[in-house]
This record gives sequence, C-alpha cells and structure tokens, in this order.
Amino acid sequence: MTPLLPGQAAVSIQDGKVCIVVCDRRENLPLGSVRFEVKAVLHEIAVGRVTVPVVAAVVHLIAGDTSRYYAAWVDEQADGVLELLAAQVDLPVVLASPLGERIGHAVTENGARAFARKVLGTVAALASKAPWSPQEFAAAQMAVMAQYFAAGELWRQLGE
Repeated sequence: MTPLLPGQAAVSIQDGKVCIVVCDRRENLPLGSVRFEVKAVLHEIAVGRVTVPVVAAVVHLIAGDTSRYYAAWVDEQADGVLELLAAQVDLPVVLASPLGERIGHAVTENGARAFARKVLGTVAALASKAPWSPQEFAAAQMAVMAQYFAAGELWRQLGE
C-alpha cells in the first residue's frame, strides 16, 4: 500500500478481508467513543478511448460533536476488492498515523456492501471491454477529485 498522508484513506486486504485504513495526525483520531459510517460511489470517467470506473469509498468518522471525512479510491484492476466487499457483512477500519503507526482499530457495518454488489458487473464489463492503465486510472481519479473540494463534499453528494 502506498504511504498515506494525513486526511487520506485507502482500501486494502488484510487477513482475507477488505478493510479501510484511515490516516491522520494522532490528535485528529480520537479513541474511545468513535463511530464510523461508510458509503461508496462509482464514477465512470472517459480517459482517451477508455472508460475508467473510479470507485470512491468515503468514511465518516464521528466522535461526539466532531465529524471527519476520508476518501479511499479503488482501482479494481489493481486492488481487486469489490467481490470481497460485496460479500462482507462488516468492515474493519484501521486508524493510522502518517508514520504508519497503528493508532486504533474498529469494526463497522459494511455500508458499501450493497453498492459493491450493484456495480461489480459494470466494473467487470468495463475491464473486459477496454482495460485501463494505472496512469489512466490516476487521470480519472484526478478528474473526480477536481469535482469535489473535500471528502465531506463527496459524502454530501451521496446523501446524509
């Protein structure tokens, strides 16, 4: 997994399960009474002659009156997580520092499960029709990121 900067998240496979790693400064990752919600969205972005499916999983961290949002990006050709995500009932969330220290761990309901089931066929069809390169995925991801100032705006687009 690529090192993360504060405010970023990533989807990874650990112990055969999809999990989300949330990276932030220690003071921004409260321990104790923390709640997580996860939603996902698929954007189909044309890059040259290829349609690239960009999946964004947005994590909403809630601690008391504090809310933070983190977006993790899924390149299914590279990550291969949608099928696992579609089958998982729960979703582990790992809290980490920018130095890679594991600060905490929680398990939340897999709010992206139904989404993954719904889009798996679409993503597979796009991959078989015209596979995309890592560079094309990066360009498509940047196009999606340019539409939203922050992960919180993407969350609001998905509906509270």
